[in-house]
Amino acid sequence: MSYLIQPPSSQPGPQQQQQPTLGVVDSLVVSELPGECKELDLLMLAQSYGRVKSCEIKRDFRNHVISVYGILNYYTIESAEAAYRALHGATYMGKVLR
Repeated sequence: MSYLIQPPSSQPGPQQQQQPTLGVVDSLVVSELPGECKELDLLMLAQSYGRVKSCEIKRDFRNHVISVYGILNYYTIESAEAAYRALHGATYMGKVLR
């Protein structure tokens, strides 16, 4: 199954926040993933921005609410930054990524 991401809206809305400045890291946490997202789905999406060292999906079941997030590790800082800039606020599988 293939999904396209929808880039973040260029129009500032009431809930749109300024993106934080990135530090020097090659890792990225992608939160607000849809429950049906699999590691292969996230890996396919992540590889668009550079070579991925590792990709992992975590599911947190606190307070009877499922929170799904992914941890991506890239080989280069530039790839992690490119992924962050493209994915933060983008819509993927019907969810807005953070």
